[in-house]
Amino acid sequence: MGKGIARLIGFLFALAILGVSLDARSDANLLTDGGFESGTSFWTESSTGGFPIITQDETQAHSGQGYAYLADYAAAHDVLYQQVTIPGDVNAVKLRFWYNITTLETSSDIAFDQMAIVVVDPQTGNTLATIASYSNLNSTNGWLLSPEFDLSAFRGQTIRLTFVATNNDDVDTTTAFLIDDVSLIAGFDPNAPRLVNLSTRMQVLTGDNVMIGGFVIGGSSPKKVIVLAKGPSLTQYGVANALPNPTLKLSRISDGQTLAVNDDWGNAPNAGEIAQSGLAPSNALESAVLMTLSPGPYTAIVAGANNTTGVGIVEVYELDAPFTPLVNLSTRGRVGTDSDVMIGGFVISGSAMTVVITAKGPSLAQYGVANTLADPMLTLVRISDGAVIATNDNWQSAQNAGEMQASGFAPTNPLEAAILITLNPGLYTAVVSGVNNGTGVGIVEVFAR
Repeated sequence: MGKGIARLIGFLFALAILGVSLDARSDANLLTDGGFESGTSFWTESSTGGFPIITQDETQAHSGQGYAYLADYAAAHDVLYQQVTIPGDVNAVKLRFWYNITTLETSSDIAFDQMAIVVVDPQTGNTLATIASYSNLNSTNGWLLSPEFDLSAFRGQTIRLTFVATNNDDVDTTTAFLIDDVSLIAGFDPNAPRLVNLSTRMQVLTGDNVMIGGFVIGGSSPKKVIVLAKGPSLTQYGVANALPNPTLKLSRISDGQTLAVNDDWGNAPNAGEIAQSGLAPSNALESAVLMTLSPGPYTAIVAGANNTTGVGIVEVYELDAPFTPLVNLSTRGRVGTDSDVMIGGFVISGSAMTVVITAKGPSLAQYGVANTLADPMLTLVRISDGAVIATNDNWQSAQNAGEMQASGFAPTNPLEAAILITLNPGLYTAVVSGVNNGTGVGIVEVFAR
């Protein structure tokens, strides 16, 4: 990859990060009466011993008067839960609670009496996950605050947050598990890993060899994005044969509907808003679409006006709703040689993120794509210092091929390339080329795992 191309992509991504102000969302406790002050009004309890679990005693509670008193009798099996819906338009869901464990057990290595915090499917009653476990071995000298437990995997779902406590049959060595001040906080964590900007640069031709950029909006809330198609402005970064007049068409994949078409961004009906975003193209011949989109997959097709050809770049930037993630980038087009290889770029914000990057060619033939790239090669580069972080030719040769297979993102053809890696926040490019200077239609994909 030439230094001019690296400088170009780095500049564009830096502009995106510095130029866009994102909205935050206030954190909210999803649980009602986490302090058990209202008895069983919001919690459901059951006890094989017939004992009340939610108890009122300010001398025993962590705060207030209410707390949950589980087990502490022989052959106990106590269950306490609250059903809660976790919104999909958040990126952080954290569970915390205060606990106090007292025991008459004397063993230092056997967990006779236990308490588990589990997530249960309210429809089937099946346990979806065990969040934490405690036993007589975890006895405390008073109230302790639990660590934060991550429940973000259950965004967009209705669950039962359940405490289950058991004691063995010995009446003389029971264990009591006390719980109070339970919170399930959902909101936006700016340090959570996420993809914030996606782009691809490649040769834009005609017919089936135009550039087709794809992206997926996750979550359950709409998101405002700006999609750009650039060509002429690339020449200032040393890119030769730039696309002289790019056009842009944005389509929704679910029904194939064309949502917007633009040729020359200043002609857009919301050109003023595009200018105010700080991301308007610097050249009047370049194109832009600024829209609020519902969650789902979309394509951005970049072509040349009047069938012109040349090197172009498609970019997708988020303008709001960081709690609604961009979860996937894919771009299809013709992969050439030298400066006409395909370069997919992405930005990770917040904290480290595991991504899967794939470069495909042969498998496209089954979808009617002609002249596919026979043997794609994939190179991952960190923009900050130009370091090559990973390369792959034939994904099954990767040291973590088993993990790749388990991820569900492995290519179907053994000649295709893939990299599964955890990356720190920053700017990256995925360069797709053909082995032995092969050329043809290929696709680069970046998945947030």
